[in-house]
Amino acid sequence: MTRATPLSGALALRDAFAMASTPSHRELNHRSTDGIDVWLLWDPGTDSVSVRVSDAKAGAAFEIPVKARHRAMDVFNHPFAYAA
Repeated sequence: MTRATPLSGALALRDAFAMASTPSHRELNHRSTDGIDVWLLWDPGTDSVSVRVSDAKAGAAFEIPVKARHRAMDVFNHPFAYAA
């Protein structure tokens, strides 16, 4: 089962907003609606995929490691269903 892990504090929230491609992660997709940003990220070093969510209104952010790759777009499209 894919579980979400919270990002710690305001620093993590600020970093989540700046989550474009970095040397360690590549942004595969991004969407933003009503203050909620969702990124689909790939780490080429570990060949892992994750989804990061940032809610500017609530001041919260979390990351969901995607264990089943065939579910990556489903996790991206419905991250709150996988965050429980």
